[in-house]
Amino acid sequence: MMQTRRKKMQTERFRWRLIIVTCMLNLLAYGLVAWTLSQSRQHYHERAETASQNIAKLLEQNITDAVEKIEMNLHAVIDEVARQKAAGRIDNAALTAFLKRLHSRSSEMASMRVVNAAGIVTHGTGKTLVTDADVTDRTYFQFLRDHPDAGTYISGPMQGRTSREWVMVFSRRIENSDGSFGGVVNGTIELSHLTWMFSAVDVGQSGAISLRNEALGVIARYPEIAVDASTHAARTLLPELAEFAREGRHSATFRAKSSVDGIERVISVRKIGNLPLYLIIGLAPKDYFVRWWHSLAYSAVALVLFSAVTIFMSWLLYRGWFERLALFARLERSERTFRSLAEMSSDWFWQQDKQYRFIDVSDDIARKFGTSPESYRGKTRWDIGIDKAEEVWRAHRALLDAHQPFHDFEYSFIDDEGGRRYISVSGEPVFDDNGEFAGYHGVGKDLTVKKQYEARIQQMAQYDSLTGLPNRALFYDRLAQAISIARRERHEFALQYLDLDKFKPVNDRHGHDAGDQLLQMVAHRIRGLLREYDTVARLGGDEFAVLLPVIVSHSDAEEVAQKIIQAVTAPYALDGVNEEVRIGVSVGIALYPQDSVLGDGLVKAADAAMYKSKPAGNCYCFHDGQTNCAVSPAPDEQTINN
Repeated sequence: MMQTRRKKMQTERFRWRLIIVTCMLNLLAYGLVAWTLSQSRQHYHERAETASQNIAKLLEQNITDAVEKIEMNLHAVIDEVARQKAAGRIDNAALTAFLKRLHSRSSEMASMRVVNAAGIVTHGTGKTLVTDADVTDRTYFQFLRDHPDAGTYISGPMQGRTSREWVMVFSRRIENSDGSFGGVVNGTIELSHLTWMFSAVDVGQSGAISLRNEALGVIARYPEIAVDASTHAARTLLPELAEFAREGRHSATFRAKSSVDGIERVISVRKIGNLPLYLIIGLAPKDYFVRWWHSLAYSAVALVLFSAVTIFMSWLLYRGWFERLALFARLERSERTFRSLAEMSSDWFWQQDKQYRFIDVSDDIARKFGTSPESYRGKTRWDIGIDKAEEVWRAHRALLDAHQPFHDFEYSFIDDEGGRRYISVSGEPVFDDNGEFAGYHGVGKDLTVKKQYEARIQQMAQYDSLTGLPNRALFYDRLAQAISIARRERHEFALQYLDLDKFKPVNDRHGHDAGDQLLQMVAHRIRGLLREYDTVARLGGDEFAVLLPVIVSHSDAEEVAQKIIQAVTAPYALDGVNEEVRIGVSVGIALYPQDSVLGDGLVKAADAAMYKSKPAGNCYCFHDGQTNCAVSPAPDEQTINN
């Protein structure tokens, strides 16, 4: 009786302990999942902020590039009008053809117009051109007429009188030779083009992108809104947006409810350069929390299953805990072993004895590398010709001697065909029934294709595909390294900015294939003149940059510039071209630290120096020095054509 009672008390005590442990496990699991979900939610929100900022930067660059292109076209028209006036009269046909040529090269513009001092449209392009139209009532005309010192005037949304399309107008003042008002030249962008540009960016189903003017009125928005909604949005501004504009900041990110559609979003605001324009990106939580909600659902299901499993297991333990303790221990060990092997499963299996010599390698290795498993038996891993530094082997052997598991230990070797192969191995120690170390077993993976793909991606990201030279991104990285080293070691270095002269006529006459071939030959010649640690990069088009990270004096940079001019101006024999081709080159030189201690400052200084040397042709110029020309004269137009 007493023994039965004692057993009953022990069973009751075990039952309550089991209940307490089960409840604690479930509470711990629920708390851990809740904390993880909270951290995950914050992470998704931070990612949304980062994504909105990146989208804003991308669109800012696109819009800035488009506006700069339009401004270049406006300046070109002003120069052309001035040239024709200086020649005695305006050639209507020539000016119209000039406008059409500029318009054809600018996909962003819907139209271009030239307006005389009386406010009458005299020349233009576009589908709805109406000459003799009167624009004296337009704000841009009145502003530029009354403000001689004004630059580019950017209008708010305007509806075309003929096309009925909503547009933005970019205008500049035309002045007569005496400085008096001579009219206006303008270019337009259809707001539908901006909406199309915004629609190409994935901001989710409830996200929004808008462009606002200096008064924070809506210019364009994706998704599009009606005119009355746009007016309402301008009238009911977000307090954060109004404060941002008032403080004159360049960028900001905050969370607010839209004044247009009432949807709460993470909003990134960015002022577009020096333009009176603001770009606003909004990402809605219902979009960027989608995966989080999925995680929440999966976690809820997992918690329910976890609770069910723990309760069921507790019930099983309560029924037969005396008999089944050993069984559960064996099952737990089997489960750990199975999970470990499943995580390590890969291309082939291997086993080693306690001296780390291979005793078994699966036949799959023959299929992978064409080598027999027998060739590995009796050897250690460091006996089979693996390319790894001695200190790495020492660290790996120390881990093995400590009988610790290892994962993803990578190494390479040369196969029988002379190719380099990459391998990753993982292993766990094996112990016998007495707990004595018996060796290792594990798996291996072939990483060769993965490594080759990563190398190819790296090459594509940092090098110009045509010339094989470093691209702009890699050049700026090396420039930053040169500045860091020069600042630390207190020495000078030089940056040269190169622009090919007369390249475009060759390209236009003989075709793009010949132009590409010419750029490759120029790159080859310049590269052959430099030291191993110098850098020549192609920045785009026919522009190159040369970085001389170590110079003794200014004459070193001058000597390299002379050699480059002489090499580039030498004649070229191009495939498919029956005559010799000659081009020229202008070189601008900036010195660190005299001209600037910043990368952008050095690039601007070298670029400015290059433009100083360009009128003379085949010359080089220091940023604050005089222009010097090489022995070979710049090829003239007749040489190019002949």
